[in-house]
Order: sequence, then C-alpha cells, then structure tokens
Amino acid sequence: MNNKTNKKMIDLIWIVSVITIIIISAYGTIQTYYYNESNKIIIGEVLVNVEIPAKNFAKPITYFNTALVLFTYTSFKKYDNQIRNISHNSLFIIKIILIIIAFNSLYETMYNFFIWNALQISEFSELNYNVDMLYIQFPDTKFPWNMVFATKFFYGLFISSTYSLFAMHKIENKE
Repeated sequence: MNNKTNKKMIDLIWIVSVITIIIISAYGTIQTYYYNESNKIIIGEVLVNVEIPAKNFAKPITYFNTALVLFTYTSFKKYDNQIRNISHNSLFIIKIILIIIAFNSLYETMYNFFIWNALQISEFSELNYNVDMLYIQFPDTKFPWNMVFATKFFYGLFISSTYSLFAMHKIENKE
C-alpha cells in the first residue's frame, strides 16, 4: 500500500470512528431518559442491553470502545506532524495527564472486574439473573453504574491512554 492509499485509509477509519463515537454517545444519552420506566437511571445500561445488528451480537459499548481505540490510533497517524510541533513542556504535561488517566483507568477496570465478580457470585443463587444487568450503587446511589459498561469503558480508556503515551514517546524520540 502506498502512502496516499494509507492516508486515505487512516482518514476513513478516523471519520468512521468519530461518527461511531458521536452516534453511540448521543444514543446512550437520549435513550437513558426513555429506557427505564422506574425513573432509576443506571449509567451505561442502555449501551449494554441492546445488541446490534442482531441478538447475541455486539453491544453498543463494544462498538464505542473499538471506535475509541481506532480513533486514538488514527489520530496519532493523522496528526503526527502537528504533535511533533508541540513544545517539550506541553508534551511533558500531556504525558503526565495520560499517565494519570492510564493509572486510574487500569485501577477502575480491575476494581470493576472484582465488584462484577462479587455481584455474580452473590446473584448465583438466583436462577434467572442476567450478568449484563448487574450494577453497583457506588459512589452515588442515585446513579448506579452498569458493570459491563463501566468495565468496558474504563478498559477502552486504559488502552487508549496507554497507546497515547507510547505514541507520544515514539514521536518525541524521533526528533
């Protein structure tokens, strides 16, 4: 593949990723207010309780995470030259922020897996529980988080921030 074809492919993937992120975010935000009849909002549940394009296929949160990781990757390919022109001080600050995001999102991913596992064990005696519908009422009991959503979201954030650190380090060392 030549550079022109490669650039077109990167641009296409970048655009599809942005559109996917926007559509799924808008869908999740809008549906949250119409989805739950009991007026109890469970963050992320609408992105877990639907499968697209058919039952037992991928959930919107899976598409969102895939788009997030592809967006991160293609952004670094697409804006490589602009990133090189960032001052060393600004680059240092961005990298510190990315380290904080990577650390916290890894922690949240592990925490969510442990809580999700504990919830599954506690619900195991129920014959008809759905693992996708488990949620935690922490830190705010008014807005609990769906465990599938929380785990996938923070895992995607961890992968994106870790790749961003790697890519920025690689770009910085090319100079």
